[in-house]
Amino acid sequence: VPQIDGELDRGVILTGTAADTRLLEAVPGFRIPAASFAARDAWRTAMGMIHDLLGAAAARDWSQRLPESPDALRASLSMLHHGVDCRRVESFGRTLAGLAEIIQGPCAPSHSHVSCPGRLAGPVRDLDPASFPSRSLRPGALLGGIVAEVMRRTREERPASDTAAWAMTALTRGVAFRAADLAHQEGLGVVVAGGGGLGEPWVRHVLQRTLEEEGLELYLNRSMPCGDAGIALGQVWSMVARGI
Repeated sequence: VPQIDGELDRGVILTGTAADTRLLEAVPGFRIPAASFAARDAWRTAMGMIHDLLGAAAARDWSQRLPESPDALRASLSMLHHGVDCRRVESFGRTLAGLAEIIQGPCAPSHSHVSCPGRLAGPVRDLDPASFPSRSLRPGALLGGIVAEVMRRTREERPASDTAAWAMTALTRGVAFRAADLAHQEGLGVVVAGGGGLGEPWVRHVLQRTLEEEGLELYLNRSMPCGDAGIALGQVWSMVARGI
């Protein structure tokens, strides 16, 4: 099936209408080595994220703590170094999955890992706002800082639930602030959000609370699933609106 709008399956902030959208900003991207195996080997997403945001040395140090095949780990690091078979992703949901894997990676075999910080965190509580990155950080620096802090907390063997709650809140809060800043610049009062990451209740809560504090209204689709089905519906609606 041809892609109607290549921006509608990425982690992006757009302005406009279904008939005419304009890209304002994208979620920071990172590469996944041998991405076709990422569903089975969740550590590949985390390794690519660490490598591209914090550097090769950080990725190598993290990988040495994993209970995976040393040959597979070395091969993946080599792929990232040489740019071979590395698919770049810009996805809020994939970013959440990568953070969850960084938190769990050194602790247990991959097949027992969960794919979202929400399940790790359990019942989430409000956290100290002073612990989060500055809202003035641009997306790349924001995500890099979150990854670095998550890795620091895992080295200190902090409870995974606490680290997951902090990471999920920090990322959602940062994206919400950036969306609010761009909405204000564009003279808009409503933010429309979609995508698989919104399947996590705490993500929706933090997003809505942050945008409301910024004086903005949040619209979420409640008639269709927020993930692939909703994205497919958006593609069709965009096609109809453009008269294709």
